[in-house]
Amino acid sequence: SAERAWKITSGKHKDVLGGLSLHVQRAAVRGRGEFFRVQAGPLKDAAAARQACDTLKQRKVGCIIVRP
Repeated sequence: SAERAWKITSGKHKDVLGGLSLHVQRAAVRGRGEFFRVQAGPLKDAAAARQACDTLKQRKVGCIIVRP
């Protein structure tokens, strides 16, 4: 599911996500089960991450910045 979500999202937003690699992070959420987070990177620096995330949020795509 995470890989499928990445293919769809990165295809729709090539100008922001093109050239980035997929990283899948497992997350156990108490009382809700196990989920897999789609992460993209690496980005040049924190400013580049903020800019990419802001652009995605304007397009109604969920985005949070995480440190490597």
